[in-house]
Amino acid sequence: MAQAHNKILVVDDEVATRTLVYRYLTKQGYQVESAGDGVNAMATFAQFRPNLVILDLNLPDTSGYRLCQEMQAQHPVFVLMLTSRSDEIDRIQGFSQGADDYITKPFSLVELDRRVKMILASASVQESGRKN
Repeated sequence: MAQAHNKILVVDDEVATRTLVYRYLTKQGYQVESAGDGVNAMATFAQFRPNLVILDLNLPDTSGYRLCQEMQAQHPVFVLMLTSRSDEIDRIQGFSQGADDYITKPFSLVELDRRVKMILASASVQESGRKN
């Protein structure tokens, strides 16, 4: 039931995770782009203008926290952290840096799908509220 106008950017330095999430979300009908580091993520973000970013915290050239802040400063976007960092302090920091949701690895594609749908539904409600 995903609509093609929903655009998602997947940022993860692990090729296997990035590819898995990219393929799964593409099959669900989303427009998906991906990046493996902060520099490429920001370039893709600026050009693609996603509705949602699925963001790993551990990147080779920056932290997901910093990247989340940079993206939010350029264009308000929903962010779902997808990371191996499972400590409470990491989750709290993620939310304080602008994340809307937080999933730890290993993760379920079914759970990821439900969370993506919930975030995008919330975005849709907020967008329709601005038009009225």
